[in-house]
Amino acid sequence: KKGPPLFKKYFLYVGTIQPRKNIATLLKAFARFNQEKKDYKLVIAGKKGWLYNKLFSLLKNLALDKKVVFTGYIDDEKLISLYRNALALILPSFYEGFGLPILEAFNYRCPVISSFNASLPEIGNDACLYFNPQKVDDLLDKMNKISVNKELRKELIAKGEKRLKDFSWQRSAQETLSLLKKVGQEKKND
Repeated sequence: KKGPPLFKKYFLYVGTIQPRKNIATLLKAFARFNQEKKDYKLVIAGKKGWLYNKLFSLLKNLALDKKVVFTGYIDDEKLISLYRNALALILPSFYEGFGLPILEAFNYRCPVISSFNASLPEIGNDACLYFNPQKVDDLLDKMNKISVNKELRKELIAKGEKRLKDFSWQRSAQETLSLLKKVGQEKKND
């Protein structure tokens, strides 16, 4: 069984390994980040999807073999530990249907660096640092900022906890029920 990492400083990615997740940009930014700050790791928690072989070739070309940890699928307890101890979650996706890892990170007091794509800014609102997923330099800048600025990390954690309240199951159920009642009333009046 694989446990949580035995090192202290790491960035975290959670999700399936596939092209739309833009992990190549994450690896390139991390390689540059690691040139200056060699004591950091990158943990990629998720199962292999499709077209992941190119990613492993890139990993070797960037000489990151010993700096990037692939956990594969892990259980909830280990995932929670990864979130709680990460410097930040990085979600570099070109496309996400919803962006659940952002809410998970908020729940476990983990700051978030996210691409400014698809639904992600709608989910994260002002509680994330955003970057252009096409620009390695932009992601690198956000990684550098969060690694040196403890106040920024605290601010993002506080905003994340506040933002999380907008996504409670009870609130979602109440809003859905209200919408269904409204639709039902409109049909009745037709």
